[in-house]
Amino acid sequence: MWKTVNEHISQAIHYDFKHTYKRQLQSTNTDKLFHLTNGTHNYLVKIALKSELERLESEAVGLKLLTQNSIFMVPDCIVTGANIEFSFIVLEWLVLDKQPHTRWGDMGKHLAMLHQKHPQAMYGFDVDNYLATTVQPNRWHKKWDVFYAEERIGWQLQLLAEKNINLVEPERIINLVKEQLHNHHIEPSLLHGDFWRGNMGFIKIYPLYLILLAITVTARLIWQ
Repeated sequence: MWKTVNEHISQAIHYDFKHTYKRQLQSTNTDKLFHLTNGTHNYLVKIALKSELERLESEAVGLKLLTQNSIFMVPDCIVTGANIEFSFIVLEWLVLDKQPHTRWGDMGKHLAMLHQKHPQAMYGFDVDNYLATTVQPNRWHKKWDVFYAEERIGWQLQLLAEKNINLVEPERIINLVKEQLHNHHIEPSLLHGDFWRGNMGFIKIYPLYLILLAITVTARLIWQ
């Protein structure tokens, strides 16, 4: 596995990379996280089952888009790949400041600036994203009420039905949501779908503290 990771990193950075140190970090329920270094180059590596490669590639797309559309610092995606058993994503290693911070309000303002951008005329995303390992469809729609009713509410009802949980008639609820939201007009906005304490932090850059976002676990983005 690690030979494959080293080879993919080498191809991506055009440098013969071979790690000399590997440290497992606190992992998620679905992925294992590692700090990988050769003493000069440092990376965060997320390991998942091979079947999860599409999810990791979707994460790479989200990270790139967030970098392009916000003033947050986001780790660069170095490479994604897989071997016969596992898939992986390699990210830039960011050292977060462990000191307590009081400028959460500034981070909220920067997030609001992201939400004020409206370059997209439709609702959806070019790729599906994931809630943990559960896929979330993002087909493009011209109307927000249709997008939300079908891609969010309808999809969750479908997942329940696949588990033989039939609480309501899906079409009835989907149509009801459309009716309730039909006159609610909003502008499409790029949203980060997993903005919580574990997916953000601060980086100390002397002599200032900059409010920078480090998405090191997942990036779920959508025009919604």
